[in-house]
Amino acid sequence: MIAYIQYTNPACYPPLQHSSIMFANSGMKVLFLGTGSGGQSNSFEFPYHENIKVKRWNFCKAGWKQKFHYAAFCLWSSFTAWWSGAKWVYASDPFSCPAALIAQRVLGIKIVYHEHDSPNSNSLQKSFFDKCQLFFRKIIGRSANIVVFPNEARANLFRDDTCRTAPIEIVWNVPSREEIELCKNTKPANPILFYHGSLNEKRLPLSVLDALMLLDSNVELVFAGYTAGLSYNYGEWYLDEAKKRGLENRVRYLGPIVDRESLLKECCKATIGLAFMPKHSDDVNMRNMTGASNKPFDYLACGLNLIVSDLSEWIEFYIKPGFAIGCDPEKAESIKLAVCRLLDVTSEKYLVDIKTHDYLVSKWNYEKQFETVLKMVVQ
Repeated sequence: MIAYIQYTNPACYPPLQHSSIMFANSGMKVLFLGTGSGGQSNSFEFPYHENIKVKRWNFCKAGWKQKFHYAAFCLWSSFTAWWSGAKWVYASDPFSCPAALIAQRVLGIKIVYHEHDSPNSNSLQKSFFDKCQLFFRKIIGRSANIVVFPNEARANLFRDDTCRTAPIEIVWNVPSREEIELCKNTKPANPILFYHGSLNEKRLPLSVLDALMLLDSNVELVFAGYTAGLSYNYGEWYLDEAKKRGLENRVRYLGPIVDRESLLKECCKATIGLAFMPKHSDDVNMRNMTGASNKPFDYLACGLNLIVSDLSEWIEFYIKPGFAIGCDPEKAESIKLAVCRLLDVTSEKYLVDIKTHDYLVSKWNYEKQFETVLKMVVQ
C-alpha cells in the first residue's frame, strides 16, 4: 500500500490522479489522506478506482485554529498511513513534510516527496510557523527515498535549499495515455479560444478580452476554472468585464469543472489554447513553469493550436520546435496577431499535428514520465 498525504484537496492536482492510478493498476492499494481547500476547488473529486480510497478532513480557515488543525492532521495522517499498512508515503507538498518525517523516522515508512508548488523562501521568513515549514522540508529533502520535481530548474533550487545529494526524478505534468486517446477535437464552426486552470489576472488577463475586441466577431472565448481564495469569484468578475466591453455573447464561463474527463471533453471543442505566464514575477513557481504547467500539454493532446508567453524557456521548449506561437500576454495587439497567425493555417499545421502526436505518444504522457518512479516503488 501507498498513502498520499497532502494538506489540501489532492484532487486539485492532475499528477496525483495520474500517479495514483498507475500504482492502483499495478495492484497496489492507494490511500489518499487530505483535507478540503478554500474556494471553488473544494468540490474537485478523483474518479472511482477499486484500489483507491480517499479520506479528507474539512477545510479550516487561516487563524489560530488552523495551527491546531494542521498539527492534528500531521499526526493523524502519519499514523493512519502506518495503521493502514502503507509501505510508502507520498508527500505532495511542503505542508506534508512534518507528517512524512513522522512516518519515516518514527514509523519506518519509505518516503516519496513530490513538490508541485515550491515555497518562496524569501517570503517564508516572517513567522515561527514558516521557519518550521522550511526546516522540515530541508530534512525531508535530504532523507526522502525518492524526490520528484516537474522540471530541472526547480529541482536545482531544491538541491541548493536542502543540500540534497541523491538523485531527483523529473516528471512533467502531462496527460495520461488514456486521456490522449480519448481526446478527439471536434473542430468547431467558429474559432474558440480556450483556457482552463486557476483564475487570476496573471493567467487569464484582461488583455485577452481587449484582443477579442480586435478580432473578428465570430471568435469566442471559453474558459473553465476556479478561484483559489474565498474572497471573490474571478470568473464572474471576468464575465462582468466582458459585458462592459460588449462581449457578453462571445465569452462563456464553464465554472470549475470537477473532473478531468469532462474538462478535456470541453477542451476538445475549442480551436486555440491559451497558456500564459507573467513576464515578470517574484514567485519561484511562475518563473519556472516549463513542464510544470499541464495546460500546454492538455491543449496539444486535445488537438488545439497553442499560444504561450514569449518567455525564453517557453520559446525554447514550445515555440522553436513549432508546437506553439508566442505573444506578449500583457498586450492585446500581440495576442491578436498570434491568434490571426494560427487561424491562417496552411498544410504545415498538419505536419505539426503529426509531430505533436508522436511526442505525446512517445514521451509527453504520464506513463512514460513516471515509469522510473513506479518501478522504484513497486519493485
